[in-house]
Amino acid sequence: MTVIAIICQDLDLGITRFIKSLSRHNIEVRYVLVAPPCEIHPKRQEQMRIKHDFFQGVDKVKKIAPKRLIVNILNTLQIKKKLVDVFFNFLGLVHGFKVINLDERWNTTDKDAFKLISVVYSLEGLLTKEAISRFKNGIINIHPAIIPEYRGLDAGLWALLENGPVGVSAYQVDEGIDTGPVIKTYLLEVKEIKDIKTYLSNLKLLKYKSYANAIQEYGKRNFENPHPEISFSQNRGVMSLDKLNLLATKLGNKGESRI
Repeated sequence: MTVIAIICQDLDLGITRFIKSLSRHNIEVRYVLVAPPCEIHPKRQEQMRIKHDFFQGVDKVKKIAPKRLIVNILNTLQIKKKLVDVFFNFLGLVHGFKVINLDERWNTTDKDAFKLISVVYSLEGLLTKEAISRFKNGIINIHPAIIPEYRGLDAGLWALLENGPVGVSAYQVDEGIDTGPVIKTYLLEVKEIKDIKTYLSNLKLLKYKSYANAIQEYGKRNFENPHPEISFSQNRGVMSLDKLNLLATKLGNKGESRI
């Protein structure tokens, strides 16, 4: 039995599915570590804005749905967070994990939380050297592209546009942007790529399917590429709206964008 901790930005129901999927591979989650709030980086905000514009026609109906309105009201009243906290504390009692809210310096009085292999479920921004040093057994993340060739935001989209290899990469987190030792890469079947939205969904699915194997490989200290060669050009940055439309056209989905 491998015992790990999960790092997340916020608690959501996806974490429960993630924990269940890991348990099927004899991996037990002992801690769920909730990262301190942080400001969203301007580049990440730009990425979110471009994606919103690109997919605005696709999700138009969902935005005005009553369910979304109720969620917005609960968020405004901070009721949702309280309900989620109660729910996860109950789940923790049932399934044997502990939820810990880390302080602004990524610390907690429960030092055992930092002794296990930790995996990133969701996180905004980069970890500082101080924060990384707390995790005595390292941190695993899975990037939705093949690294080091495609690092940073929208890397998976750039790979598809440039006819590069597509898939995800498990790596050990360091201070850089997707620059740590590569544990293993997992390729996505090109025939599964029909349009941009499906492609991004398939990458996300492959990412979470790959965690169990990545944890097992890391536990054996097996690295596919322990010393990746890093260059500035590997991080192409946020993909512009024009490039997204070009990619959609390339895939034969001219009607995908509403711009």
